[in-house]
Amino acid sequence: MNHTREALQDRSIKAVDSNDLANNRYSFGNTRSFQSKRSRFLSQKKVGGPTPLYQAMKYSYEEILDPYNPVDTIYVISDGEIGNLDERAKIYMLNSKLRIRINTICIQGRSDFLNGIATDNIGSFYLVN
Repeated sequence: MNHTREALQDRSIKAVDSNDLANNRYSFGNTRSFQSKRSRFLSQKKVGGPTPLYQAMKYSYEEILDPYNPVDTIYVISDGEIGNLDERAKIYMLNSKLRIRINTICIQGRSDFLNGIATDNIGSFYLVN
C-alpha cells in the first residue's frame, strides 16, 4: 500500500468506488487533511472479485470530468480481476477523444489487464504485492 500512496502523493484527486457509483464520489486535495482522508479511503477498500472498471470509467467521464477544471491523469486501483475482457477496448474508445493519461495500480492480482490499460492510454503501471 505504500507504493500506492507514493504514486498518489501530492496530487489533487477525485475518486470513484466502482462498486457503488451512485453514492461513492470522493475528492482529495494536497492538504494534510485531504492526505489523511485519502489514506483512510485507500485502507478501507477491499480487494477481490470482478471489478466493473468500464462502468466506473464511463461514470467518471460523464459525472466527474469538468471542462473548466481539466483532469490530466486518471489512476485506476484494482486487483486486476476484470469481469469482461472487452473492457480494455471500451476504455480505449472512451478515452480516445480526450486522451487523458491513465495510470494503473495493481494490488495483489493479475497485472496483464491493468498493464494494457496503462500502455494503451499513455500511462504508467505499478504493481503492489
